[in-house]
Amino acid sequence: MAETLIKVIVAGARGRMGAEAVRAVSRAEDMELVACLDRNRAAGAHRPEDVGLAGPFFHSLEACLASVQADVLIDFTRASVARTLLPQAVAAGLRPVIGTTGLTVSELHDLDVQLRLQERLGLYAPNFAIGALLMMRMAEWAARHMDGVEIIEYHHAGKIDAPSGTAARTAQRIEQVREQMEPNGGARWQVPIHSVRLPGFVAHQEVIFGGGGERLTIRHDSMDRTSFMPGVLLAVRTVMKAGAGLIDGLEHVLW
Repeated sequence: MAETLIKVIVAGARGRMGAEAVRAVSRAEDMELVACLDRNRAAGAHRPEDVGLAGPFFHSLEACLASVQADVLIDFTRASVARTLLPQAVAAGLRPVIGTTGLTVSELHDLDVQLRLQERLGLYAPNFAIGALLMMRMAEWAARHMDGVEIIEYHHAGKIDAPSGTAARTAQRIEQVREQMEPNGGARWQVPIHSVRLPGFVAHQEVIFGGGGERLTIRHDSMDRTSFMPGVLLAVRTVMKAGAGLIDGLEHVLW
């Protein structure tokens, strides 16, 4: 057991990703899960045993921080909730680990400015799976050698945003590579994204490159949400280090 435990709050704890984060933090030897936030559940539904938490649920961050001390807020809520919750968390001195997608570039920029003023780190990642980050890295390399490319991403029927944050980030990185190779390419470099929302999926993505007489497919599949947890725990440990600002993507920690 670590001498000084990282005290963590999980927001969106009754959601699919939030519940998995609760379990992962609870098992981590260097962390302590001090509370959960869930704004969209009735008080009677806040049963700690539902997600394996031996501690309290709260409806609001204000009520939570009046009762517990914490270092890090893991956010797996919705964009409509996160855009209010996250500025409050940073103002209260918490270091955010953000897995909620759908936030705008401007909103992420504002969090970065706020964290720099607070001289603390935060981290935003559209995908915490190590394999997904490797997929994006490989797609960047392939984009230097094959022109035709499209992305197909598949998620469970309950996912709200489309395209996914992972697909949007993959397309952005491919477009940046292409722009470096041929400045002023403009719309020619825009990568089409196709979104599928069906039962039976968790999180899956194909980056398909086509050339003369050949095809290259780079695919990543998350069959279970446990695949995201090593990255989430790595992000929690990272934001506790010295520094300031919002790290935009877990890849900046890995390489």
